[in-house]
Amino acid sequence: MTTNIQGSNGNPLTLISPEIGGTLQANTNQTGYITVIGGTISSLYSQALGWKVFSTAITNLTISYSGSSNPKEFEAFGCTIGALTSNSSDSSATFNDCVILL
Repeated sequence: MTTNIQGSNGNPLTLISPEIGGTLQANTNQTGYITVIGGTISSLYSQALGWKVFSTAITNLTISYSGSSNPKEFEAFGCTIGALTSNSSDSSATFNDCVILL
């Protein structure tokens, strides 16, 4: 199951300790900022701008090109990531104090 979320018109959306067994992704063309704090996510697809993820366990993370190759568009802090993939040579992200278990 896929869960779509959206912060619109530059407004923030914050998920605190989510337990998502399927895929979490933003709606196409979302224009807000998404913050995830804690919890577990089976699969995170980061095709949108403005993600910040803190202390979250992510089984599968896909960094996708979102129209900007700025590594600040997806930032992870203190996360544990089971598998990390990219679907574009233009994709980028920033990882701070994360464990990536490839």
